Amino acid sequence: MIAESWTATSAKTDGGIRKRIEATKAQPRTEDGSKLASGVPTTSGETRDRKTERERETATAKAAASHTNRGAVERMDALAGAARH
Repeated sequence: MIAESWTATSAKTDGGIRKRIEATKAQPRTEDGSKLASGVPTTSGETRDRKTERERETATAKAAASHTNRGAVERMDALAGAARH
């Protein structure tokens, strides 16, 4: 009984794997055999936002200095920025 259910599950899994392999083989390729890039190309090699990264580092440093968490510092900075405008 267990062997029968295992065999059925194994056959089902093997069929799915085979379908994925065939679908991968059907994808367009370059002359050297590598897959073509999909999605929207970036304008540079870097995709992270440096400004956000600097703000996070600053908030982390402020949080350490004031013995609070970074989220609290970010909320206070946002409130201070809103009050100035």
